[in-house]
Amino acid sequence: MVIRRYLVPVLFTIAAAALFTACKKEIPNGGIPAYIQIDTIKVTSNANQGSASHNVTDTWIFVDNEPLGAFQLPCKIPVLKEGKHTILVRAGIKMNGISATRVPYPFYQFYQVDTRLAKDSITVVSPTVTYFPDIIFPYIEDFTSGGVSLIPDPVKSDTDIIRLTSGPDLLQGPCGAIYMPPGKVDTVLYYMNSDVELLGGGTTTYLELDYKNNHPFVMGLYVNNPTSVVQKQLFQFNNSDNWNKIYINLTDYVSAENSALDFKLFFGALKTGEDTTKDVKIFLDNIKLVHN
Repeated sequence: MVIRRYLVPVLFTIAAAALFTACKKEIPNGGIPAYIQIDTIKVTSNANQGSASHNVTDTWIFVDNEPLGAFQLPCKIPVLKEGKHTILVRAGIKMNGISATRVPYPFYQFYQVDTRLAKDSITVVSPTVTYFPDIIFPYIEDFTSGGVSLIPDPVKSDTDIIRLTSGPDLLQGPCGAIYMPPGKVDTVLYYMNSDVELLGGGTTTYLELDYKNNHPFVMGLYVNNPTSVVQKQLFQFNNSDNWNKIYINLTDYVSAENSALDFKLFFGALKTGEDTTKDVKIFLDNIKLVHN
């Protein structure tokens, strides 16, 4: 009877220990991670896609199609894997230039590489991405040719946008320059010299633009409807002492214009009050309308 009295607690203890051991998961790599390091992402383009200028600020990373998450560049990401694996990288941007709206840029392809990961070691990945081959560029103005496709409004502008080919204000080659000297120009408005068709129905559409400016300016669309033309201002650019690249999502604006036949892109600036004495300078480059 003494043996029976102690046998039940002993058996219970053994069973509980076995159950705990069965539920305990083995930690990969012994809990020691490998690291994937990405400092920058390079963008390339072909002759029909315009400049490779970009402002990739973030990356979305997958290992063997499993998402690791989104990371701001440069980054070093721990991963509990070792051996040979497939790494997929997406290039991310600040949509509309806003830090709170970081998204993968939908027109850049994935970068893929097969590599080996080793615990407690860093694997440096240097991605290069390009546009998907079926992306459409209905409008590109990079100011590399002799003419300029942005023309001044004959009523609201008394100065031309010029093609600047030399000097310290260039980004990577010729650019467009708008000068509003003190006391001379109060308003400028420039628009495309031809209409472009932009697809609605939720088709993803962006404007890419490099700019530098010491005075705010705006962009928008002329919407050509069957019976009227409507001017819609969509975005304002604040001052930027250095060249800045921005990606503006036009998808919802274009899709809302159900009856539109086509569109014209425009840029404008206004000097009022004390600003009339200011020497305004606005520089534009690598203007692209892009959709899938």
